[in-house]
Amino acid sequence: MPEKKKLAEVYGVSRGIPLTYVSRMYVDNKFIDNLTRDKHLVVFGGSKQGKTCLRKRCLNDDDYIVVQCNASSTRPIIYEMILKHAGASVTITETKTISGFKKVEVSFEAKGKLPFVAEAGGAVSGGGEKQKSDQTTRTSFEIDPADPNDVIRVLQTVDFSKYIVLEDFHYLPEEVQREIAIDLKAFHEQSSLCFVVVGVWLESNRLVMYNGDLAGRLMPVDADQWKQEDLLKVITDGEPLLNVHFAEDVKDAIITWSQNNVGILQETCYKLCEAAGVLRTMPALTTIGTVEQVKEAVASIAAEHSTRYRNFLENFKEGLQATELQMYKWIAYAVVTADPGQLKRGLKLKDIHRQLNAVHPTHKGRLLQNNVAQALANVGKVQAKYRVQPIIFDFEANEDTLRIADSGFILYVASQPREKLLEIIGCEEVEATVPTPSLKLPYLT
Repeated sequence: MPEKKKLAEVYGVSRGIPLTYVSRMYVDNKFIDNLTRDKHLVVFGGSKQGKTCLRKRCLNDDDYIVVQCNASSTRPIIYEMILKHAGASVTITETKTISGFKKVEVSFEAKGKLPFVAEAGGAVSGGGEKQKSDQTTRTSFEIDPADPNDVIRVLQTVDFSKYIVLEDFHYLPEEVQREIAIDLKAFHEQSSLCFVVVGVWLESNRLVMYNGDLAGRLMPVDADQWKQEDLLKVITDGEPLLNVHFAEDVKDAIITWSQNNVGILQETCYKLCEAAGVLRTMPALTTIGTVEQVKEAVASIAAEHSTRYRNFLENFKEGLQATELQMYKWIAYAVVTADPGQLKRGLKLKDIHRQLNAVHPTHKGRLLQNNVAQALANVGKVQAKYRVQPIIFDFEANEDTLRIADSGFILYVASQPREKLLEIIGCEEVEATVPTPSLKLPYLT
């Protein structure tokens, strides 16, 4: 009899790699192939699209270190974490760099002799100081933690060669993202070190926009791509593991409502199994779900995050500061009055401008497209101000397109009455230009 599996091992969003992980040749192979080309990799895509699973599946645990980025991380903090993962002890000194950062003392200790320590009586290259005992060898460096050249020198000295994964890169302040993008050129040209940058955005050349010199030195991997047949395989691969069966119309409904988001698809399958009492491999083949239950499951997923999305809209409409045009309030209006299919494809700048120019209360008929463009360019800063993690709105400057990086938000907009959304953003006095979409399948085009 096959080994029994728990529901959480098969479907749902979990910390590990689900048993229903599907290798996508157009994503996984690109990731693996480019690991051997001595280039930095950028894995990007919407929230819960399998970016972390991709890394865990394609790299052995011993092949890489992970630095978890957050909103309070600075460039020196990121580099100090890399050095610590490389085995260093890092201590802040009282000496300051030209830029005002305090230098740090980086020391390595090992039994026997580290590769970079010269024979007895010799000196240590690269500015290090050697201290020897019968049992241990310690070498120390005083470095500027914001200088990639110092970081490279130390990592080369200890023969560090693992991939460096910067997880949740999008959490970093935009200025820090720019600084690291500039430094990645130095890491590429002056060392053999390779970074894997993982972030929630939908623009393939985001880091190249921050530093044009990265062109040709960096390979983007779009984890947001999910073909219908691969989403279907996620469902069907789980059926024999739990000894369950989803009817064809149920599978179609799950895929349609997932909006090409594997996280939503996994959670929907989990909820359907849970509702049927399937918590582990069943002793007899069990048929799971109906189309109506799919609708209920997806609505439940949207409801679980409704408070977060409501708070997001309430904060986003306030923007960076009070202004006459209140552009972020009206950008939110353009989003909540769009149908789900439009949100999935992205909203073009020209279309947002055309819509807002027709309804703006103080600048109707004379709202400049540049006013809208400037506001869209700063949607990331607005979300950073209110600590929106992960981001929900992502503006692609090259395509002049506002995209939704969190598919759950699209479900939220589709499941809420239009008048309620307009009330949240303070636009209830404006008649919506399109009717409220229903949750009737299929609502995507």
